[in-house]
Amino acid sequence: MAFVSNTQQIGTSPALALRNLGLAPGDLMTQINQMNRMRPDIIPLIVPPPPRIPSSDDPSPEFTKFVELPTELRLKIWGHASFIQRNISIWIKSLGELQVRKYSTSDWITNESFESHEFITNNDAPPLLSVCRESRAVGLTHYQLTFGTSYQFSNLQISTTPRIYVNWHCDRICLLSPYQFKSHKSRSLETFIKICQENSLRYLALNVLRDQHWPFVDLTTAIHSLKEVTLFGSEVNDGHDASNLGFIDMKTLATEHPEHWKEMRNHSWAIRLETPRRDLTTFFELNIHKLQERSASLDLDTSKSDHDPLKMWEPPKIVTKYITADGYPERSGWAW
Repeated sequence: MAFVSNTQQIGTSPALALRNLGLAPGDLMTQINQMNRMRPDIIPLIVPPPPRIPSSDDPSPEFTKFVELPTELRLKIWGHASFIQRNISIWIKSLGELQVRKYSTSDWITNESFESHEFITNNDAPPLLSVCRESRAVGLTHYQLTFGTSYQFSNLQISTTPRIYVNWHCDRICLLSPYQFKSHKSRSLETFIKICQENSLRYLALNVLRDQHWPFVDLTTAIHSLKEVTLFGSEVNDGHDASNLGFIDMKTLATEHPEHWKEMRNHSWAIRLETPRRDLTTFFELNIHKLQERSASLDLDTSKSDHDPLKMWEPPKIVTKYITADGYPERSGWAW
């Protein structure tokens, strides 16, 4: 009876039967395959290969039914894609210096040196504009060709064509070389501020690598529509060195790029970014105080209440981040 009981137990539990025989499953299959070499009439047991795990390099599966979606849904998808924030780097390209004439306040004609320039970028046009006619039509309702220039003098007019696509509601304008605006001959700073004012720029990023705050205060206080100012440090010298720019915060840097984070921590990057953030915050407080004094000097009648300086400007949020190129943090030291 005991033998029958063991047989029933083995039949109901193969794993227990193997343990009772003192064989592991792999050893059992090895023994059977060895028997096959001696007994051709026995079919060998072939261990199936492990399931293939898709590699991260494998192309993502394509969704081929998009054209069959309802038109309303497709348009919403294109519209949503138009509001994915892009980091647009803006540079100044000099077109040469020439002598121009202008009228002074006393109607005298004066000569001055003018450095002609244009705004350029190394960013490609938004991909949405080249997918299909439908996506382009939707994209052009949100993206505008901007950053053209026009200067009128008494003897000539100088203008450049707008070539940079911007969605002013969400795109971030990045100045990797703010010192380029220092030349008063080009009037580039005034023109840049005017363009951003007219289009209500919301997001601005400034390279604070060098120990100078010019022209950060003028930029951030003159553009009243600003919601956020990103401060970062980069040694990029021109547009050819900047490729697929991005920004990550300190927590993301430490989590996803620990080696980069250790290197930057050793160079006290957080402290070096905190210094200009603190200084810019102080400038904002001083500007608020100045606006309060100006507001108090105005007559408190209804005709001027809409022009209250305090209602026209609110300090934007200041954040510090680390710049990335093609998804990797930039490895660079600080020049100050």
